[in-house]
Amino acid sequence: MRFFETLQYAKDHCKNPTPAGSLVWEKLRNRKFYGLKLNRQYLIEYKQIFENKLYDIADFHNFEHKLIFEIDGPIHLEQQEYDQERKADLEAIGYKVIRFTNDDVLKDWDRVESKLLSFFPYICLNISSDELSESLNKLLNEYYCTNKKIFDFPCNYRLHKVLLFFI
Repeated sequence: MRFFETLQYAKDHCKNPTPAGSLVWEKLRNRKFYGLKLNRQYLIEYKQIFENKLYDIADFHNFEHKLIFEIDGPIHLEQQEYDQERKADLEAIGYKVIRFTNDDVLKDWDRVESKLLSFFPYICLNISSDELSESLNKLLNEYYCTNKKIFDFPCNYRLHKVLLFFI
């Protein structure tokens, strides 16, 4: 689709979201999802044919990690070939695309959340230094106790952000 018609379509979807879209937006908006910035109904230029630029709408989008999170309603059962072409176009320009059905989102958010988290190489958490100290002590003590080693981790430093790396 072209820019202005795609933009209008995205605005309409923002004003009239599906129940699953509303639930997800409530969980993701304002950096509620582990401090990550996610956009709703985000326009992406994915192809140019001669002078015409083609745009697509991502249900939810994270720019930093180039992740697109799609929620599929019943219509997507009838347009699977189109969805595969669209996914290939988006992956060709560097995006990762993850899809869930409306039922997945509405009935099992915890599974959706853990699957979504697996696509982020790290997350930034805004926590206080006391919470950080307590969390690090707990994690390290659990690790060293299970490996039969004694270790006492000193937590007398001040940090307000921590990067946690998931391997």
